Amino acid sequence: MPETRLSSFDGNLFLAHIAIDDGKSITVLPTGRIPVRQGLSVAIPVNYTPYRVIRRKAARYTARQIAATVRISDEELKGHLVEFSSAAWRIELEGADLEGIAFHDPAEPRNNVVITLCAEKGTSTLQARCRILRFWRDAERQGLVVEALEDAIPVFNKRKIRNPRISLTPPPVIRFTHPLSGNQVEIEAAEIGSSGFSVAGSPDETVLIPGLVIDRVELSFPGVPPIACSAQVVHRTDCPLGDTEKRRFGFAILDISIEGYTRLMRILQRTFEPCIRISPEFSSQGLWELFFDTDFLYPDKYALVQANREAFRNTHEKVTAGDPDVAKSFVYQKGNTIYAHIGLVRAYEQSWLLHHHSARPADGRLSGLLVLRHAMYFLNDIYRYPSAAMKYAICYFRPQNRFPRYAFGGFAEHLNEPGGCSLYEFAYTLWDKKTHVVCFPDGWWVTPMKENHINYIYARYSDSALRLLLDSMGMGSSPEATMALEGAYAKHGLIRTITRQILCYEDQIAGIVLINRSDPGLNFSDLLNSIHFIALPDAADVITPEAVKTAISIACTRYPQARVPVLYFPARVCPSNKRYAYWALNVAYGDEFMVYMNEKFKL
Repeated sequence: MPETRLSSFDGNLFLAHIAIDDGKSITVLPTGRIPVRQGLSVAIPVNYTPYRVIRRKAARYTARQIAATVRISDEELKGHLVEFSSAAWRIELEGADLEGIAFHDPAEPRNNVVITLCAEKGTSTLQARCRILRFWRDAERQGLVVEALEDAIPVFNKRKIRNPRISLTPPPVIRFTHPLSGNQVEIEAAEIGSSGFSVAGSPDETVLIPGLVIDRVELSFPGVPPIACSAQVVHRTDCPLGDTEKRRFGFAILDISIEGYTRLMRILQRTFEPCIRISPEFSSQGLWELFFDTDFLYPDKYALVQANREAFRNTHEKVTAGDPDVAKSFVYQKGNTIYAHIGLVRAYEQSWLLHHHSARPADGRLSGLLVLRHAMYFLNDIYRYPSAAMKYAICYFRPQNRFPRYAFGGFAEHLNEPGGCSLYEFAYTLWDKKTHVVCFPDGWWVTPMKENHINYIYARYSDSALRLLLDSMGMGSSPEATMALEGAYAKHGLIRTITRQILCYEDQIAGIVLINRSDPGLNFSDLLNSIHFIALPDAADVITPEAVKTAISIACTRYPQARVPVLYFPARVCPSNKRYAYWALNVAYGDEFMVYMNEKFKL
C-alpha cells in the first residue's frame, strides 16, 4: 500500500502475510502480526520455507488499458480486459446487468459470444469467438471469464502454390511488445517465408492467441538490421515429435514496406536459389553485356538507346544500383557472369511492369524461367500488403516473340476471364513533332479527365475486357495516389508523371489520351515515356484520324525529344505495321497464373 494512504490509518493496521503472484502461482509468506505505520521492513530467514496457495494451469498476466466489447447475441456490452492467460480472459463490464442478459440459444447458451479487444489507439487488437466460462462479481465490480473457441483464424485465402517457407540456421529472432500486457517477447522462428512465419514455444510464456494483431514485429537475422512488419497470429497447433510442453504458432504478415520486403526476399531467395540476385547485388556492367549478347537490344531499340546513351545509362544505374522502392531487378548469376534478367518497375499507381526479360544458356538450366519464377514469387505475396499499393501486373511484348506469347498470352486464353487477365494489341508509331497539328475538326476537343468522366466510362463498360485495361493503367486513381507515385520516383531522383485527358466529340467521350513521362531508359522501349491513345468502342463511327492526330500533336508538346512513341488501341486506329501486345493480370489471379506456369514449364 502506498505511504500516502497509510496516514489515514490510526496504527491498528497489521501485516499478516506477503503474497507474491508470478502469474503461474501465488506464493504466500506468513509474517505474523507486524504493525504497519509510516514504513515497513521485513527480514526473511535464509532457511524460511513459504507455502503456495494456488498453482494455476496457465500463467496469468495483467492487461494494460485494453478496451473490450462483448457481443452476446444481439446485445453489446462495454468493459475492459483485466487479466488474461493462454487459456482464458477475465473481462470487467461497465454498468451491465449480468442477470438480465438474454441467451437466445438454449442448446449452447454461452457459446455465441464475440469479443473485440482494442488497445489505447482504438485499433482492433484481437477479435475472437468465445465461450463464457463463468460470471464473476465482487463488492464494486462484475464481469465474465471467457475462453477462445478457435485455434485457427485465416487472414488470406489458401493458394495452390505458396512461396517457399524455410528453416534457417541460425534461426531468425522474432521480437515484439505483447499488445495485451506490454511485455517484451523474444522467440526464435521455426520457419519463415515472404507471407509469414511460425514459432514454437510454451503457451504460458508467449500467450499467443489466434487472431491477435501485433502492430510492430521485428525480424532479426544475423548481421543485418531488423526488418519491421505488422503481423497476426493465425493458428496454433501441437508441435511435431510429441513435444507436449510447446505449441507451434503461425503468423501472417499483414503489412511490410517494399524496402523491408525486398530485404526479406533477398535472404530467402539466397537460401533456396543461391544464383538468384536482387538489385543491387550485381554489376550493371555485367547486365549490359547480357543485353548485347542476347540481342535484347535489337536494331530499333538500340537506335533509341544510342540516341540517348548517357541518359539511358544514368537512369539504368539509378534503377539497378540505387535500389529504389519503385523498381527491382532479378538476375541469375554464376561467378561473374549474368545469364538472365527480368525487371520490375512500378508503372502506374497500382500496377507493376514486368520488362527487360532476357536470358542465355546456363549449364543446362533454364535461367530465363528461373528469374521469371522468382519475380513472380516477389509479386505473389507483396500484392497483399497495403504498403505496396499493388493490384495489377502488366507486360508489353512484341506479338512475334514466342515465349511471352505462349506464357502470358496463353494464360489469358486459358483463364478466359476478362476481368482477371486480358491481352490487348496496340499499334505503335514514333511521332515526329515536326508534324504539328493544332486545329481540331469542328465539334472535337480535349479536356483533363475528371472523376465524373471515368465514372461514366466505367459504368458504360463495366462488364467488358476494357475495364481491366483502364484499371491497370490507373484511370480510376485519385489525384493523391498519382502524386504519391510521382513523389516515390522523385525521392530517388527519377521522373514519373501521368496526365490523363479525354477526347470528346460534342457531348460524347470518344477516347482517352494517356500522357506518360519518365526518364529515358526506365524502360528501354520508352513505353513509360510515351503517349497511349485508347478509342472507346462506342466512338468507332464518329472518331476521325484528324481528331486523333490533333490530340496526339497537342500531347507531344509536353515532351522535350523530337520524336515521341505513341501507342494506339485498338490497333486499327493507326495504320502502322508495328504492334505491341499489352498483357494485364489482376494479381488476385496470381495463384492461377503460377499454377499455369508450373504446368507448362515445370517451374
